[in-house]
Amino acid sequence: MSKSSIHNLSRFCLFTLTTLFISLSALGQKKSANNSISCQIATIQRDTVLVRLKEYPAQVKILEAYQKQLQAAYEFKKLEFDTKLKDYQEQEASLTDEQKQSNVLELQNMDNELKKFSQEANDNLVKKQQELLLPMYDKINKAIIQVASEHGFLQVIDSKTCYYFDPKCDATQLVIDEANK
Repeated sequence: MSKSSIHNLSRFCLFTLTTLFISLSALGQKKSANNSISCQIATIQRDTVLVRLKEYPAQVKILEAYQKQLQAAYEFKKLEFDTKLKDYQEQEASLTDEQKQSNVLELQNMDNELKKFSQEANDNLVKKQQELLLPMYDKINKAIIQVASEHGFLQVIDSKTCYYFDPKCDATQLVIDEANK
């Protein structure tokens, strides 16, 4: 499982536990004289909010440019390795055993460096994605709190975590509007 997946899973679990806690608290506090529960719950499509933020396209371009930069560096290193391997294969018959060992060792080192670079590039790409997305998620969270406060929602949950919700309770556009202010 990638670091990004683990991070998203952790956020989902925290969000779910928080929602459960708030639900249980609301049940204990909001009973009326006839024992009915009166609370307002809104749903949002958090992914939709994210992609509709004003800054999202610019952040995606930054991430894509960074990814292309890493890919170009990897391809350059891979080309060096492939060229060295081809040269070795063409000259192998005429090399001494010591030269063969030396070339094989060099190729193994280059291959290990290539693998290491690839892993580091993937890790750096995940870090860059988190760096770019975290401020937007913070902005979304603040907008959710503001919308919930303004509209009297006791809970705002992601529609992905619901089996059913009434479309009239969807506050996605309200959150988008608030976040883009």
